[in-house]
Amino acid sequence: IEVLLQVADIPDIVSRDCFVFVIGNEGVEKCFSDLFIQVPQFLFSLSSTELVFEDKINEVVQKRTGELEEKVRQLDEYYGSDDNGLEDRIREKRPRILFWTSRFTATLQYHVRDSMDAAKRAGCECYYLIEPASAKRITREKQVDVLLSFKPDVIFDVDHMRFENDYTIYPRIIYVTWIQDPLPVLIDPATRDRLQKRDILLNHLINEKEVVDIYGDILVDAPTPANSHIYKPYELTEKEKEEYGADICFVCHASDVEAYIDKVLSEYGQMTDDEVILGIIRDIFSNYRKEAQKGNFFFSRKEFADFIVEQFRLKGYELGAENVDALADEMEKWYNQRLFRQILVDWMIEAGFTSIKLWGNGWKSSPKYTKFAMGPAQNGEVLSKIYQASKVVMGNNIRTTGAARAWESMLSGAFYLSNYIPEENDICDIRKMIPEGSFEMFRSKEELIDKLSFYLENDEERQKMAEKGRKAALETMTFDALMDKLLRIMPEYL
Repeated sequence: IEVLLQVADIPDIVSRDCFVFVIGNEGVEKCFSDLFIQVPQFLFSLSSTELVFEDKINEVVQKRTGELEEKVRQLDEYYGSDDNGLEDRIREKRPRILFWTSRFTATLQYHVRDSMDAAKRAGCECYYLIEPASAKRITREKQVDVLLSFKPDVIFDVDHMRFENDYTIYPRIIYVTWIQDPLPVLIDPATRDRLQKRDILLNHLINEKEVVDIYGDILVDAPTPANSHIYKPYELTEKEKEEYGADICFVCHASDVEAYIDKVLSEYGQMTDDEVILGIIRDIFSNYRKEAQKGNFFFSRKEFADFIVEQFRLKGYELGAENVDALADEMEKWYNQRLFRQILVDWMIEAGFTSIKLWGNGWKSSPKYTKFAMGPAQNGEVLSKIYQASKVVMGNNIRTTGAARAWESMLSGAFYLSNYIPEENDICDIRKMIPEGSFEMFRSKEELIDKLSFYLENDEERQKMAEKGRKAALETMTFDALMDKLLRIMPEYL
């Protein structure tokens, strides 16, 4: 303890909830009897050659192993029987659903939670499996323990397949994988061959070519919706109207484009000390920025790759295909989004719009945006009120028009002005989800300014569009609608 105190701030360590302090044999038993605690692979001692508590740890581990074997035997018996009512509950649209997620995801855990709440409203019995603390994990023993105690008919997971689990999931269980990110295992053609008859693939990336090419017609379109029980019209107080109200609402974190370019160049500088090459790369970012400021954005990796090749050719250089692809990937996935959002705000300010509120981190650090910066917006009811108090909520995602922000805005009763993305490049296309006429799009700087001016000057037209948007979102883009769709198709997989 004396040595530890010299190198660490104990209150800070404890507050981060990432450590377990074990004291004595009683502490060892308490710690490793918790099935959320992983059994250590290594033991070592700093003070002597004897491993402290090794015998006690081995005793607890042997006990866990014996209990695991007995639970597996009981599970084999349960899921090996045709008499447990599993198929009947699925056909009656009242299955027992295990919702499985991780506290180490940013937003996916909330998507799973909202899906579970919708399932409960539909009359399903549900269980939410997530690590209760940062120092804990969903171990194989915990998986088996929950399977035995809850006996799910269905498992609902995000971005992970049945075969990825530490414990083999019985083929009688329906396994729902909701694809939300193009992770390597999900865009591996070999994954399709490992699917089982009762695997259901919900797909948020409804227009992502890599995903669609692999799974084709077995995908179930499932763009991420919003929680209509949180995002809804509220009775706003005068204080809330004053605090949240604005002509234009812009929700996203700020991007210091120059700092980002410096960071990327610094990373490339670790791979090459060729100043000419680094200078060309900086020029590539700068020249694309000039095009983007005129409204000439790229929407595909190929466009970036062609641009990079041409920029190097003009300087008398040729970059290898692998390096071109890596730089194009960087620009398409990360630089383009940062640049797009910053340029949209610049366009509005330059056009003379003054009632703008920028919600998110980072805007206050730039003098250009300080007077519009509001700081981060709290997700949920507060954010819904921010949308509701705003006359126009701006779309600002250059990779998808069907982002959750769109549905959150519409369900809150706000008028949502979506940015345009060519249909072939839109990984989750709003045009495939709700009818045209229930939302508006801008395709250029001029159209953005014209549509903002029109809808800010015409309250009645703006309100009509807001009502159309809310009606369309309520019909298809809520977690209740998603769960209803899932419960209806499940019997087809029996």
